[in-house]
Amino acid sequence: MSKISTILIIDDLSSSVKMIESFLSEYEVISASSGLEGLKMVEKYMPDLILLDVIMPGMTGFEVCEILKSNDELRDIPVIFLTTLNRRDDIDKSFDLGAFDYITKPISGKALRAKIHAVFSILDKIKTKRIDDYHRKSEANEIFVKGMSHNFNNMFGGIIGMAQLLENLKVDEPKVKRYAQMIRSTSENGAKLVSQLLEFSQSSEFTFGRVNIEDIINTAVEDFKSDINRNIEINLNFNAINNITIGDKDRLLVVFKNLMRNADEAMSDNPELTLETKNIQVRDAFASKSGVEPGEFIKISVSDNGEGVSDEIRNKIFEPFFSKYDLSEARGLGLAEARGIVQGHRGTMDYYNKPTGGAEFYIYLPVGKKKINPVVGGNDNESGNVEGTILLVDDEEISLLFAKEMLRKSGYKVDTAVNGEEALELYRINGGNIDLVLTDIIMPKLNGLELAGELIKINPDVKIIFMTGHSIDLEEKKDLKFVKGLIKKPFRGMEIINLINDALQ
Repeated sequence: MSKISTILIIDDLSSSVKMIESFLSEYEVISASSGLEGLKMVEKYMPDLILLDVIMPGMTGFEVCEILKSNDELRDIPVIFLTTLNRRDDIDKSFDLGAFDYITKPISGKALRAKIHAVFSILDKIKTKRIDDYHRKSEANEIFVKGMSHNFNNMFGGIIGMAQLLENLKVDEPKVKRYAQMIRSTSENGAKLVSQLLEFSQSSEFTFGRVNIEDIINTAVEDFKSDINRNIEINLNFNAINNITIGDKDRLLVVFKNLMRNADEAMSDNPELTLETKNIQVRDAFASKSGVEPGEFIKISVSDNGEGVSDEIRNKIFEPFFSKYDLSEARGLGLAEARGIVQGHRGTMDYYNKPTGGAEFYIYLPVGKKKINPVVGGNDNESGNVEGTILLVDDEEISLLFAKEMLRKSGYKVDTAVNGEEALELYRINGGNIDLVLTDIIMPKLNGLELAGELIKINPDVKIIFMTGHSIDLEEKKDLKFVKGLIKKPFRGMEIINLINDALQ
């Protein structure tokens, strides 16, 4: 069933409002009798269209339109003036202010409906084109980023693994262990950056669950207080009745930490930070502009009393590694990472400069359905005595060597294959002696998913663990119930050992 559009009438004459309402029975119609009341209703209801009178006491329709068009959140709501004024100067002024159309009274119901239908038809075409363009760009970007992340994660995984093996060698030269530690630490930082880039591009997997936004904000505030070296007045105004969203609490925590760190850098004397939550209904106009779906959202505002965002940098603040100071201060993805995480939660994020000074960043997060995520493994606890035979499959030589050494050191027997076809042949010959298959996913000839499909035909009880530098959603592959886990590259040796131990118990 299609959504009914909401139209707001702002007119001080009740008779005029009633007449217009009688023409628009197919829409959800709300009304306001003054410009000030109308502005409040716009913020509350986010209508899809505004019918606005010009001559009203207190605030004219022109003044209302000017305020709407100066607000980043409201400027895309189309405005049609309905007025008795028909002077050319008034008509020109309305279009200069950004009105969609100008209609002089009296007007027939049929003509008004035709105008409104034309407005929504144009908006639908614009929205469709934007969505198509967005999806094309997003798909191309996601393919590229996922492919690059797979290659980088494989490389970092191999480097980290070799460094771990070097650290464990018993050699007399102390510099060997120190250099190995430096190699591992640098590679782990590189792998973390790849993860951030995935989040920024919305290609990273999140661990979704029911999360309380206010709990996350409270945690972020406590962490922030422990990190800063000065007193900052922090105000928490929790007004959202529904403060539960579906999201990844660790990633959302990063968002608020980044925003508070950003605010700290912008404030000097008497610093004051305010975080506020409220529920809002996102309508088509704002949803189309922001790339989100209409519906119920939690709006979170993070505002400060700092210097605000200058015109010189306002188009750069969401760029990776950007700093308003100098290049040495650009420590990472910052606001770019935060925005990417929010967009990965089907939300949106932006900011505006407050008239009283300072900047306000606002985040919209939807209330949605819970998604089940793939099993991921491992911690760094020591494993106990183990036994069994593992078929290890990876086309990356360095990754294969690292995993093979770790498995053997832990007590497992290891057979190896460099692609899916070779692994399938080994399993056909020696499958009765193989306790578990540990396989990469992206491989030539026969990938990991295809290999798994063939193995289940040979042995319905086969146990498989996937390892990958790519992003994959096992929930979408419901037929792979025999998969015992998924581990993301790069990983530590004990992570994969613990995951295998759990799968074989």
